[in-house]
Amino acid sequence: MTGFFRKQSAGIIEHAFVTNAATTVMTDIGTLGGRFSEGMGINASGQVTGNASTSSNMTHAFVTDATHTVTTDLGTLGGCNSYGLSVNAIGQVAGSSQVVCGEGFHAFVTNTAHTVMTDLGTLGGTESQGLGINASGQVTGNSYTLGDKAVHAFVTDATPYGHD
Repeated sequence: MTGFFRKQSAGIIEHAFVTNAATTVMTDIGTLGGRFSEGMGINASGQVTGNASTSSNMTHAFVTDATHTVTTDLGTLGGCNSYGLSVNAIGQVAGSSQVVCGEGFHAFVTNTAHTVMTDLGTLGGTESQGLGINASGQVTGNSYTLGDKAVHAFVTDATPYGHD
């Protein structure tokens, strides 16, 4: 299980946590140098994705290894902030990221090495978000349509860019 808990330490802060299947002990995942983090998704091997503040007060998507000893900053699509929302069995992350600071978010998917974040675009509107990813690398989420008049669900085909 993953999520976040409130921690009293020089003011209230939130930190991502993970538990294993055998216990209810929470392991603090930490941050990316800032004050907060949130665990948003976990796969069967225990990799966690979510978002965390950086030392420069940005929010970046992250993914951990299965032992939670390494947390990788996934960066952004060029903007200031990103959010990891789902991680599949082979470690690809889906989420949303700003393309330009202060503007809308686009759905993204990473490769399994977490070295490439691919912009999945929108359905013609200004924003989209990747909410889930399956073992084949298909991402599902939602997006504004042209003119931001409606929000529609989407699913991508299997990702040719996700397997290293």
